Amino acid sequence: MATPTPFDYLTMPRGAEEEEVVGCTLQLGCDYITAQQHENLVKRQLRKDLAAALTMPVERFSEPTLERGSVLAKFNVVPGPGPSARELAQQVVGQAQSSASPLRSLPLGRMVVWNM
Repeated sequence: MATPTPFDYLTMPRGAEEEEVVGCTLQLGCDYITAQQHENLVKRQLRKDLAAALTMPVERFSEPTLERGSVLAKFNVVPGPGPSARELAQQVVGQAQSSASPLRSLPLGRMVVWNM
């Protein structure tokens, strides 16, 4: 079985149009129990970090859900002014892959890992 890449975690419904919501999953390098204890802070900070790293309004990113698997943060990129949701989701993936990216330099962004 092939090792998944970050692009495997971008989801778009079949036949989706360019202006539809795109789902993303980021794996965070922290333990699930700690993330659950600080759930509201983790969710709020992840949205702020995504918005800052991509210079987009925080409203372009839905509130994430947190799941086990180390910690999987699942969220949607929603349509809005600027790049399409799909283009923005691809930028998230690109920044998640690069340890020198703006996303990976922000408080919660430093926890993003891709060795799933």
